[in-house]
Amino acid sequence: FVFEKVGASQKAAAPYTGPTNLVGTWKATSGSTTVDGSEVNIDLALMGIEMFFVFKADQTIVATANGQTESGTYDFDGKEITVTSDGETTSMALKFLSADKFSIYEAGSGANIVFERQ
Repeated sequence: FVFEKVGASQKAAAPYTGPTNLVGTWKATSGSTTVDGSEVNIDLALMGIEMFFVFKADQTIVATANGQTESGTYDFDGKEITVTSDGETTSMALKFLSADKFSIYEAGSGANIVFERQ
């Protein structure tokens, strides 16, 4: 017989182990930016902004923002994501907030966007 304790907690999600952790469709749910040294929260839905990232196991990415789609490749080292599209490379800090949520931060613009797995 196997007995389980009622209400026993589940094990914590495993930490990042490789780029397949990103595989799937992610939707931007909130954002913020820095204006004159102050952080300003942005309600993406109120602004009419829809943004999705689709990460594939072969390290290709398809990004869609307000109907405009771009594709490229990505590399993730556990702290920073580097995306190459149309010969241009962009690097951003990426931090997992949970197994189904991450944020990216772009130092040049001061933008921070939170994505949730769909």
